[in-house]
Amino acid sequence: MDATPNYSKALYEYIFKEVCTYLKKVGYNPDEIPFVPISGFKMDATTTNYSKAWYEESSKEVSTYLKKVGYNPDEIPFVPISGFEVDNMIERSTNLDCSKGPSLLEALYLISEPKRPTDKPLHLPLQDVYKIGGIGTVPVGRVETSLIKPGMVITFGTIG
Repeated sequence: MDATPNYSKALYEYIFKEVCTYLKKVGYNPDEIPFVPISGFKMDATTTNYSKAWYEESSKEVSTYLKKVGYNPDEIPFVPISGFEVDNMIERSTNLDCSKGPSLLEALYLISEPKRPTDKPLHLPLQDVYKIGGIGTVPVGRVETSLIKPGMVITFGTIG
């Protein structure tokens, strides 16, 4: 969330809801990944000036929406930061004593990698296809479910 008054509250709600919706679409599961850090930025802006009141108000608003979409806000670190001053991004900052939680970097290190379901059928969304002379057509993507092992022959097709 941005602390500057140039953006409307409705815009921030829209952006935040889009991010939550995206996390659900890409398979973010609170049972597998315990949390995604939420960062309030521009805490150094003249409108907030490292305000504890603004931090608490924005954290409360975000928590309300997180509950609506099925997340437990008590398990999610809210990290106030100042990108311009690099406060609370790499190390804890005394300017941001409003939060007793981790720095943004520490919060990111707390996230564990989700377990990929290897017992389901292969799901490999293609990102691009290259035609390489002497080699042939090379599809590029990421394996979402199942496994691909050397020597396997895979046929690609459209869905639906």
